[in-house]
Amino acid sequence: RATNNLNQSTSRRINVIATRKLHVWDPVAGWSRDVRATRNPAWALADMLRSRVYGRGMLDTAYNLPELYRLAQVWEQRRDYYDDVIDTTMTLWDALSRAARVGRAVPMYYAGLIDFVRNEPRSIPRAMFTPDNIVDGSFSINYSFIEHDSPDHVVIEYVDSETWQPAEVACVL
Repeated sequence: RATNNLNQSTSRRINVIATRKLHVWDPVAGWSRDVRATRNPAWALADMLRSRVYGRGMLDTAYNLPELYRLAQVWEQRRDYYDDVIDTTMTLWDALSRAARVGRAVPMYYAGLIDFVRNEPRSIPRAMFTPDNIVDGSFSINYSFIEHDSPDHVVIEYVDSETWQPAEVACVL
């Protein structure tokens, strides 16, 4: 029973065993109706973005939900768990970075969409060119590196053929 006799030393003796319960997403069924006990970082990340109470209140189209689902499967298989308490004020980006870090991932803002990129092996396309399979004088190389302020996408405005109203679409290379 709590009374006015609590002091600093006794307040540190109170412990809580808590279970985080969140909505989880499935590509077939969508978001779960009821909250479920989960330690998966993916659903904590989605909750930070979706919650209107303590998160950003974003729509599902503002972040890469299919990739988050793929990462949830990877993290569940690897048993990467996010067990954390955020009890101080911090930016959304810091909270996302903190949660994604347990699964070796980082949040990225790219072309108007929040995405999550995990440090994992990936296959890359490759080809081999030698003097034997190149026509003489037909090959040259020019390198153009992306600067820190180079645009990563363009927004195209057009007139929609059905509504005859201006509309926009983001075009990513």
